[in-house]
This record gives sequence, C-alpha cells and structure tokens, in this order.
Amino acid sequence: HHENEIAQSEAVTGKKFANHWFHVAHLTVEGRKMSKSLENLYTLTDLSERGYTPMELRYVLLSGNYRQTLNFTFHSLDAARKALSRLGYWQKRFGEMPNELTVGACDFGPFLPVYEALLSDLNTSEALGRLHSIGRRIIANIESGGLSV
Repeated sequence: HHENEIAQSEAVTGKKFANHWFHVAHLTVEGRKMSKSLENLYTLTDLSERGYTPMELRYVLLSGNYRQTLNFTFHSLDAARKALSRLGYWQKRFGEMPNELTVGACDFGPFLPVYEALLSDLNTSEALGRLHSIGRRIIANIESGGLSV
C-alpha cells in the first residue's frame, strides 16, 4: 500500500514524495498499544503542554532501532532531556578547543565509530551510544588537561 501513498502524494503535489522509503516497527506507550480508547495517545501539543520539546521527542525516537518496537515512556523523555543537556554541554566545551584540534567537514576524526554505526543499517541507537562514549572520553581528557582522544 505504500506505493499507493507515494503515488497519491505525488499526484496531488506534483513533486517527488521521498528519495527513500522504509517502514518502521510499531510504537507502544508504557508497554501498551497506543490508542485513544486507552487514553495514551499524545500529540506534540500534549507533550509541549507537559513541558517537553520536539527535540526531546526526536531523541527518544532516534534512540530505538527502526526495525524493533519502541516503547514510549515519559521516563524516556526525561532521559532524552538529560542526554541532550549533556550533548549541549559537550558542544560548548568542544567549542573552546583550539582550532587546530577540530576536524574538517569530511574528516570524522574520533567520531568515525558514530558514522560507522549509522552505515550499519542506520543503527541510530548504537550511534548515540558511541557518541556519548566518545564525548565522555573527550571531556575527561579536556578536564584532566590532556586533549588526546
């Protein structure tokens, strides 16, 4: 049926719908099927009213593998908030590094394992794990006075 969705969208807009199309596994909420009758269906507006940001939701969605069911919880949103805060701190600290230590646009430097995880069937959960591991090592080196990775 996806071919029909693509054909309908392209017929209406006159534009190519997508370069790549893949189907993801189901999303559950607190371990249960998402549905209005269970009152566990949340919109972006609902999440925003609870104080969560779209970026935090994106992080939660990226933290799982697209081939496996993802269990959405408010705990996962809280964890995403902490992870994004940590990434923001690291970004600020990395920005303080001398220019000769930064990597070029096509040079992944110490972040090559993150890129490799993405090349491995778009394994975003592994990529995020590797990113945090590398970030912790770099920050530890910066804070101890050494800059090597």
